[in-house]
Amino acid sequence: MKHFYELLKLIFTPLSIDKYFSIRELRYTRKSLILFLISLFFLHFNTSDVLAQENVCEDSPGSGTAIVNLNDYIGGADSWYRDNPNPGTVTDPTSEQVVDGSSYTAFDAVPISIGSVSFIVNSLPATPTAGSNSPVCQGTAINLTAATVSGASYSWSGPNSFSSNAQNPSIANATAVNAGTYIVTATIGLCSSSSSTAVVVTPPPATPTAGSNSPVCQGTAINLTAATVSGASYSWSGPNSFSSNAQNPSIANATAV
Repeated sequence: MKHFYELLKLIFTPLSIDKYFSIRELRYTRKSLILFLISLFFLHFNTSDVLAQENVCEDSPGSGTAIVNLNDYIGGADSWYRDNPNPGTVTDPTSEQVVDGSSYTAFDAVPISIGSVSFIVNSLPATPTAGSNSPVCQGTAINLTAATVSGASYSWSGPNSFSSNAQNPSIANATAVNAGTYIVTATIGLCSSSSSTAVVVTPPPATPTAGSNSPVCQGTAINLTAATVSGASYSWSGPNSFSSNAQNPSIANATAV
């Protein structure tokens, strides 16, 4: 800017001709500088005519708004002006809330317009609510599910470098390394929404070693036993449609059946 004003001073301030130039040299120099400044002006003017149109995603489904850093779209701006809606000076260009059709003009320090930008705010897909059949036993399958979002593509990520583009993928023969949080992302165009679900893989309990007082005489009791497994519930089944949920059940008056 200092040099710019020095040029103006040289053109418009009367000078001592003997000190700097002859009359012919001075006229030629001033003419050249004037042409240069006119060219510089039109360069700025033509640059300001450029209107960039940017696509952004709304902050949350249905909000219709997005927070942007205007300096990411036009660099070197010293100030910003909001053209639409609610015209006025932008106080914080690093965190400006925009709506569909919002437009802005950037200015340098002169100030001369150095460009304009407008925004298209795209809708976010609905949340693809994630689910699973957790908890699952080790060795069985983990079945992941995502709510249907019309027109969306899906992307899953999770423990043990898991990834899938299926809406409802499965993981066979689950082990402890498959336990953890799984994230699904639904994408439509430029915008995406995500959801997560936690999966628990339960190791099998210790073997409840079974025993009895066999052999027994007909008419006496059969006493069944199972080794204690901490936190376990029990379920017995046997001949003659026998069933019991006791750890150590008995069958009175045993017969051949």
